[in-house]
Amino acid sequence: MNNEIIFLHLPKYIVDKNFMLTEEELRELDFLAELMQNVDNNFNELMHIWKKVEKYRVMTGGMN
Repeated sequence: MNNEIIFLHLPKYIVDKNFMLTEEELRELDFLAELMQNVDNNFNELMHIWKKVEKYRVMTGGMN
């Protein structure tokens, strides 16, 4: 216990912008987070976003 390795993965565009997102980008992420709160009911819409919005698929990460 307490020796867990944390893996941080997030969309690359967020890191490329140094976490300085516009209000519109923050609203997009809020909308996505709301959909993800109930994946079963929003699966089709989430799949549509996954297939059409590449910026959410290109991930970067590291080990902390």
